[in-house]
Amino acid sequence: MTTSKLSAQIVVSENIDRVNNPNGLGDTVRLVNPTLTLGMPIVPTALSFSISVLTDGLSFDTDHHIKLAIEDESNNEISKVEGDVKSFAAPHMGGFNINFDFRNVVFQKSGRYTAIFSIDGDPVQSQKFRTFSDKNEATVNRVD
Repeated sequence: MTTSKLSAQIVVSENIDRVNNPNGLGDTVRLVNPTLTLGMPIVPTALSFSISVLTDGLSFDTDHHIKLAIEDESNNEISKVEGDVKSFAAPHMGGFNINFDFRNVVFQKSGRYTAIFSIDGDPVQSQKFRTFSDKNEATVNRVD
């Protein structure tokens, strides 16, 4: 992996909107309600949410395989999105944001979960988040 000084940050949100810029300079990405907690109307339930991974220092001189996995407290993978990023014709180092949409992910119970971002099979960053099922549970088992 050609990412010796790679840094990354993971942001969980309810959704990601892509809005056209009026000046014609591409799109603006907007995170909708960034959060560390996702409410569950019933248990078990299927939730839809988005995760943005912000990177700095990712080299584009070679192809990369990226993966974002969601694991439960027992380290069981409950969902993942993965794919390949092809090298750019003019390689450069810089910031690269990757947005993942998770739709109808089944959560069997409320609790703590971890989003794990990997490049070329190597874990780069993780972020804990929590699901809860009712108002009473919203203040317990906070994310550390």
